Amino acid sequence: MVGSFIFNFFARQSLIMTIDLLFLTFAFLLSLFYGLSSYRVFTYPHTDKVYKENNLKIDVTKRARFHEFWTHLICSMIGWVCLYILYNDLFRQGLNSIDIRSITANHFLLLLVGLLGVIGFLPLTLWGIANTIQFLAKEVTGRIFK
Repeated sequence: MVGSFIFNFFARQSLIMTIDLLFLTFAFLLSLFYGLSSYRVFTYPHTDKVYKENNLKIDVTKRARFHEFWTHLICSMIGWVCLYILYNDLFRQGLNSIDIRSITANHFLLLLVGLLGVIGFLPLTLWGIANTIQFLAKEVTGRIFK
């Protein structure tokens, strides 16, 4: 009886580790895809139209493409890790064991950051927050020193 319990425990742990490994591998591969295709997905279509209309040459340096790759790779991984943490916190024991009262604002923040990272808009969101803070700081300091 004890041997059966121990076998079932380790079999379940092995299954959980396999699922976790598959999830993290899937997340890394999709993040790599977003990193490699980020220029084509997020930058190229917009700049291509503007450059073609104005007969300009598109000159994107390797550094700019590397920056796009790195930014989207990291932000996508952050998104997948947030969703992984959310899954482990809420759904690890099964769908029937979720208590609505245990859901907090942290879970919504993890969901928001996770979705923004996975769909590729986390870099744009962070850029927008940084520019908003910079704009507000200029407005406040401009009004103080005038």
